Amino acid sequence: MSTRIAVEESVRTAPVGVGWVAFMNADPSTQVGVVAGVLTCVYLLGQLWWIWRRARIEDEKLEMLRREHEAEMAGKQPGDDES
Repeated sequence: MSTRIAVEESVRTAPVGVGWVAFMNADPSTQVGVVAGVLTCVYLLGQLWWIWRRARIEDEKLEMLRREHEAEMAGKQPGDDES
């Protein structure tokens, strides 16, 4: 590994170490606040994913019902009655 690559990688990853050290040396209430914020963010992202997943499932169900209805209507003759 060349020195240039090592320096670039160190500069790229240094903020992680600096942030971790700052977090570990912070006031406990600040640490709790940061952890609570991260957990809230993860929870909200999970909720968005769940909503998107349920919407996709409902769209697939609606599309299936539409196709079944169209197939049923295509199979009927113009003079057929349902009574």
